[in-house]
Amino acid sequence: MKFACSLWFWPMAGVAVATWMASCGASSQESMTYPESRTVDVVDTLWGTAVADPYRWLEDDRDPEVMEWVSAQASTARAYLDGLPEREALRERCEALFNHPRVGIPRRIGEKVFLTRNNGLQNQSVIFVQDEEGGEERVFLDPNALSDDGTVTANLSGASPDGR
Repeated sequence: MKFACSLWFWPMAGVAVATWMASCGASSQESMTYPESRTVDVVDTLWGTAVADPYRWLEDDRDPEVMEWVSAQASTARAYLDGLPEREALRERCEALFNHPRVGIPRRIGEKVFLTRNNGLQNQSVIFVQDEEGGEERVFLDPNALSDDGTVTANLSGASPDGR
């Protein structure tokens, strides 16, 4: 069962982790050894001000060196997080807090009414459409079906009122 990520998940998870770490005295734990992060000499001049950008090389996310750096950082973080003694209890508590059905606010676009639903632990909310307010709902788009890892998302911000 995958854990759903809603609009509020990451901010709330961040607060939960920060609170938990503060209460556990996590700052007193031994320090981590991070992978090397090289820097480059890149300086842009913006409106007369020199702005150094030593990590510009990280902006090309398709560069093999960047992919290797990201993988090393993720491995370091994963090893640390997996070693936290209360990690499983925190994960279970977060899951319990988020495992409830959620319905988004209906939105009229042209002649149709759209809304989102999430059963609680879906990675992404499913978009439903009604031909008229209060009418029968049918699935318009289920982003969960678009990728195995649940990272594809969709929203209605670009929906056309004329239905095109």
